[in-house]
Amino acid sequence: MSKGLKPSYYTYLFDLEDGSQMAFNAMSGAFVKISNDNYDSVYRILTKPQEFSARDENEKGLLESAIRGRFVVDEDLDEFQLLKFRSNVGRYSTELLHLTIMPTLDCNFVCPYCYENPEKGKMQQAEQDALCRWVDEKLISARVMEVAWFGGEPLLAVDVMRNLTSRFKEMCEDHSVEFKAGLTTNAFYLIPKIVDDLKDLGITFCQVTLDGPPEEHDRRRKLRNGKGSFKRIIDNLVYLCENTEEVFVTLRVNFDIDSFEKIPELFPHIPDAVRMKSQIYFRQVHPPPQWWDATAPTKVSSVPRNVTSIDTINLQKMAQDQGFMLFMISHTLKAGYCEADFLNHYVIDPKNNLHACTVAFDEEHRVGYITPEGQAVMNTPMMATWLMRESLDKGNCRWCKILPLCMGGCAFNTLCHKGKAVCSTVSDDRTIVENLRMLHRNLIVGESRKHLVKLPEGARRRKVGLIDG
Repeated sequence: MSKGLKPSYYTYLFDLEDGSQMAFNAMSGAFVKISNDNYDSVYRILTKPQEFSARDENEKGLLESAIRGRFVVDEDLDEFQLLKFRSNVGRYSTELLHLTIMPTLDCNFVCPYCYENPEKGKMQQAEQDALCRWVDEKLISARVMEVAWFGGEPLLAVDVMRNLTSRFKEMCEDHSVEFKAGLTTNAFYLIPKIVDDLKDLGITFCQVTLDGPPEEHDRRRKLRNGKGSFKRIIDNLVYLCENTEEVFVTLRVNFDIDSFEKIPELFPHIPDAVRMKSQIYFRQVHPPPQWWDATAPTKVSSVPRNVTSIDTINLQKMAQDQGFMLFMISHTLKAGYCEADFLNHYVIDPKNNLHACTVAFDEEHRVGYITPEGQAVMNTPMMATWLMRESLDKGNCRWCKILPLCMGGCAFNTLCHKGKAVCSTVSDDRTIVENLRMLHRNLIVGESRKHLVKLPEGARRRKVGLIDG
């Protein structure tokens, strides 16, 4: 008898579309395919381990595998408390310093759903100097520094990126801190000369938006002179993917009510060179919160949050059928939903204001600012609003079997709903199963690619195994 064990609350049993039996544990991230020969034994282990008695070496091995994958746990373990502890350790750690830096708020595009108010100019030398003084102090307790260049269009201030990167790297070397960087760009200026500089900038990740097939994209993401951008973006991405080994691309596809049905027409327009070094994800344009200053998002046909006619699951399946690897933003083991949940993450605008979230960098939600002397003046109550929302204990989150994947969902959504937890991931068993099927399929695609391209950390994070003794 396997006394002292109980089933993990975060184990989910489901079928693949081909009828294969799968088990997934959200605490460990382990996937296992259950072979037909061992299904009865495995089912007994996963449902009543305290009553299971191994009859032979094979069943003994199955039990050991289930324990190792955390499908069964010690009967005295409070997994929810462990999850909260793990979350707190990660959220308040200073080992990782993650900075989303906006070197400019200016942009060469006029996207109709943009919530930002573009401003001419870029981060001046005085602000760069103050930022570096502040960073130097923050690096004392850090082991890794990550910089995510954002905007506006950050490549309009590539000189600021070069200057700060050089200084960041020097400080990281002095403090024995690893340096990493990524870039969110519309890619219009991601020309060969810039691509050739990405290694010096430490950039290994780029996010680029393609909002549908050429005509649809050009209608939404056009230059200030009214011209389209699709062809140039694709040409730049091809050069990037063919001439860099370290850089991986995330293709973001925004859609609204009018464009959703046309999104699949985009897939054939993405060359294989880009497809094999990228992952894709889809984001609906939601109505803006009332406290946003910008009025531009109201110009597009936003997707209401309670709409049922938008089948994003089917869209993701279609992308996988076309050979794309999905970027499943809500399905990564982590201590928080996104960077906004972490104490040592800041969004920094050109004037050295500090924010928690890239879509909430207005004055009201500012969490602090950096003085010319390089000292941070913090708005502690606002920081607490972001970090102490306690969404894990609220609503359906407390009893969700895949809570470890999203950790309570988007803090921004919670803020917009005055502290009420809003599910950012799933809402019913069918959606959970469909998402787990896609996640499993994603892992298979990732495994098949790993010999061809270097995937980013986390892209192949989960284990795929076979419980067959």
